[in-house]
Amino acid sequence: MPLSYSSILRSRLFSLAAIIALTFGTVAVPTFAQSTYPDSEAMTSIVQELCPASDDYELDTINPSSELMNAISTGRIRSGQQFGEALSTVLTARVRSDVSAQDDRGGFSAEITSYTKSLASLDKDRIKVTMNENSKGMLFNDISGSIPASYKRTMDLCMLFNPTSKTNDHKRLNSEIDAYLSAISSTEPIKYALKVTQTTIEDLKANWFGAGLGFEHVIAGELKGSSVSGYHFWYRFYRDERMKAAKYLKTLEGGNDSNIFTGSFDWDPDGAGNQYRSARKKKGGFVVGPSAEVLIALGHIAIEVAKKNNCPSSFTFQAAVNDSVYTWQMFTMGRSIRSLYPMVSREYNRSEKMVEAQEELVDHIMGSEMVTETIH
Repeated sequence: MPLSYSSILRSRLFSLAAIIALTFGTVAVPTFAQSTYPDSEAMTSIVQELCPASDDYELDTINPSSELMNAISTGRIRSGQQFGEALSTVLTARVRSDVSAQDDRGGFSAEITSYTKSLASLDKDRIKVTMNENSKGMLFNDISGSIPASYKRTMDLCMLFNPTSKTNDHKRLNSEIDAYLSAISSTEPIKYALKVTQTTIEDLKANWFGAGLGFEHVIAGELKGSSVSGYHFWYRFYRDERMKAAKYLKTLEGGNDSNIFTGSFDWDPDGAGNQYRSARKKKGGFVVGPSAEVLIALGHIAIEVAKKNNCPSSFTFQAAVNDSVYTWQMFTMGRSIRSLYPMVSREYNRSEKMVEAQEELVDHIMGSEMVTETIH
């Protein structure tokens, strides 16, 4: 493809990019000829012109343009169509990051908030637990009293997943997933979520165990090289601490709020075992106390409402699942849940939304052909 084509994209695409992205959820770029192998120098030049590197080191480590450049240099872009689709996604990520500071709580987000007001009161398995934030010891104090059976049921399913990212265990674990969903379908939060959305447990399965691998990402947690991805269920951390598989490092936001944790920690899924290496979550977190059923109900309601509004890949809404109202961030992929987590403040919302939005979009660019069935 001639290099002069970059000037056409540069002059015309960015003038329309924000409008197109906000209206249709993606930035369109012309499709290149499928029959010819694209010239790597031409592609590199276009990416450098349209997607200059950020001065922010943390953003560059997961910058979609860097991922695309790497794909070009290693020969993974094998057609003009592949390059056009990948470039479209990168440009969409840049536009969305530019508008990431906007507040998404209007419109259908208010509808989600309205539907989810009852969830906290329906959570019969919520646990009262205290934290030792800003200490050098364990994050959570021991729970007094018995732990509801639903927590063991959730962790039993979590432990069956391969924690490595870009692995799809759904086919292998289909019967176990169905058994889990059958067990939680009779709980009040799930019954309520299905009722208000007029959906079935099969719809909930498609939302949480679909293309986005939401359950594995949000509830079980994933490893992405030396980084922890997802891992937004408080009891997962509580249990892993006691198994010496997770280590609290420090609190970064909301240290005076006992209902939420936002900070850094290390995670080694097999503890003292040698199958996986320890990884770090530089900044992440979870609300404290609610059952997995409430988080699953929350996500199901949110994405079902979003589907009636073209199911954007990223949106926020407010909800209270443990007596405290937080802004929640949801990412979707293939009309299913990819990520769902709470945020302490608007400052956290803006910076973390930009970082994770780019991370999820990188997965979307490069991930579909790399997702594999696993035997663990």
